[in-house]
Amino acid sequence: MIILFRVFSLIVLTATISVCSVHKSSLEGHWSGVAILNNEETSIKLDLVTENDSLFGNWSLPDLGMLKIPFQNFKFDADSGTILGDWNFINGTLEGNTISGDLNWHDSRAKFRIEKSQPEPLPYSQKEIEFHNGAVTLAGTLVIPEDQTPRTAVVFLHGSGQATRWQNLFFADRLARLGIASLIYDKRGSGKSTGNWTRSSLQDLAKDAISAIDFLKSQAEIQEVSLWGHSQGCWVASVASSQTDDISFMIMVSGGGATPYEEEMYSYQIALNHAGASEVDKTEANDLLEKYFNYLRIGQKRNELLQAIEIARKKEWYKFVAIDKILPSEKNRHNWSWVATYNPVPDIEKMKFPILLLFGENDTDGPVDLAVRNWKKGLSKTGNKDYTIKIFPKANHGIRLGGHHGGGNGWPWFADGYLETLSSWLVEHVVK
Repeated sequence: MIILFRVFSLIVLTATISVCSVHKSSLEGHWSGVAILNNEETSIKLDLVTENDSLFGNWSLPDLGMLKIPFQNFKFDADSGTILGDWNFINGTLEGNTISGDLNWHDSRAKFRIEKSQPEPLPYSQKEIEFHNGAVTLAGTLVIPEDQTPRTAVVFLHGSGQATRWQNLFFADRLARLGIASLIYDKRGSGKSTGNWTRSSLQDLAKDAISAIDFLKSQAEIQEVSLWGHSQGCWVASVASSQTDDISFMIMVSGGGATPYEEEMYSYQIALNHAGASEVDKTEANDLLEKYFNYLRIGQKRNELLQAIEIARKKEWYKFVAIDKILPSEKNRHNWSWVATYNPVPDIEKMKFPILLLFGENDTDGPVDLAVRNWKKGLSKTGNKDYTIKIFPKANHGIRLGGHHGGGNGWPWFADGYLETLSSWLVEHVVK
């Protein structure tokens, strides 16, 4: 089930800065410069601070839509001059006010050079907040433009898998510069939020979104509330919108029109085709997948499914579906039955507010043509003509081109016109 563990592609930097007899305070401050990957240059920024003799920080690749992502498990060793974090790493040398070296970017290595500089003043404030859905506490950040007049606020909804607020700060920053507030929050079971998304249903996630809306409605500076969903977040937004009258507009990116089942089957077919599976292999794989989705729907024949998985493990094609890694327990199955049963069209048929729908032509995670047809069908039935649909040529699920699943070896750039389309639509529909 790709929906269960499809994770937004962010690196969490581990940095190794080679220095001689330098105190951690020498690294404190704002650093900015460039990183070059396969002759493509992009900006890179680091912010490092000292608290209680410990060094903390965040990193940004702003041209790529990644803004102030916190370092994880960040440690500094004064003797060796190393900065340690998780997953990926920087290997650099500090000389005066310059750090230069290598940035490990997924399967590639980029050169970088950053210097001490003054950070740009931000035209907005960030306020740490909490709101609640029953026993679950959701932790987030309220991004408010400097002008404190009543305004529209957008709740950002996550895609599948683990997700923190920082994945949406880049877009919240852009909205703030247009005078629009944002609520970005850690998905349940992620970051500082309690709960567990792996043991939660689509309805649970939608109620989290409604709780975010209710929180914003309680804020004196907020006049209207809207939703921004990406991928799985589009289904969350659709369910939430059917249960509240407090939504003024929605922005949906790469999702929402097709059913989860249709998206899952589509992505599995893409994977099998890309692997060069034979028609016999694809037939066997699809038979197994149907057993899996039938189990999700009705909760029966689990033993038969497990036996089929054991037989399939020996097949070459199985590694491209590998459903044993995502098969929910009998006790947890009801939380994931929606993947096989949810149809977003009835919820779309209730939407009477402006909607911006954005897709990538080469999205391998879902059938774009089918999704667009279903959006049009549902909105037509409700008589909603205030919608905009744009498909970006050659773009992927993240509306990106280039490296890391974007069809190239360089940086994963946003598709041409993507950010401009977002801004112009918001100016036309929201900014007064």
